[in-house]
Amino acid sequence: MSKNEVVKYDPKWKFRFKSEAEKIKKTFANNCIEIHHIGSTAVEGLSAKPIIDIIVAVRQISSVSSIEGYRFYGEFGIPFRRYFSSGDVHIHVFAGNNPEIEQNLLFRDYLRDNFEVKNNYEKLKLELSHRYPDDRTKYSLEKNSLISEIIKRTGFNGLCLRYIFHDLEKIYYEKHLEDRGFYKFVLYKGSEIVTAAAVTNDLIIDKISGTNLDHMKKLLEKWISSENDSVRTQR
Repeated sequence: MSKNEVVKYDPKWKFRFKSEAEKIKKTFANNCIEIHHIGSTAVEGLSAKPIIDIIVAVRQISSVSSIEGYRFYGEFGIPFRRYFSSGDVHIHVFAGNNPEIEQNLLFRDYLRDNFEVKNNYEKLKLELSHRYPDDRTKYSLEKNSLISEIIKRTGFNGLCLRYIFHDLEKIYYEKHLEDRGFYKFVLYKGSEIVTAAAVTNDLIIDKISGTNLDHMKKLLEKWISSENDSVRTQR
């Protein structure tokens, strides 16, 4: 199987989710608020890479560092996330008030409720899996335009902090901040990039540009104070 092979929907996926969810509940105990099956395997009838994505909301993210049977990767590219993988199951843990949770659930539910959009998404995934059978980055990046459009349609308007990753983020960042900063961030409002920020190697906020400046500053101060080198995405 190639890295990006997309297969037909398998009803067993929902049972695998339920099985893993029970293990997660036992591991996190009272720290666990809720557990959801997200991603393409959570959408009945949608072809997908056979990977079960699970999002977990917790009360205290600082205490999350291990799940039996899973490898821990820290943030792994998304600020304030705790990411775990067993190979075919990926677990994304966030504090309960993190807007990444709402965004993922709205995206999943929109695909569940809109047959034509689901089919268009499936066609794109199949096309990209054949075009880039072993290039995960290109496979993911070329889905971004449609994913952004779907997020816009959901009405999601939350503010999400991200490291710059794809071309649109790089273009926005460089327009506002050129190439300054060791850690480079953008802030999304819904599906739109609204702010860019540069943080130095010694974790000092260098410059913020765009809108929602106060919110971006608070998020960066939280990231600097709460995320240590064992979880922080290394540049």
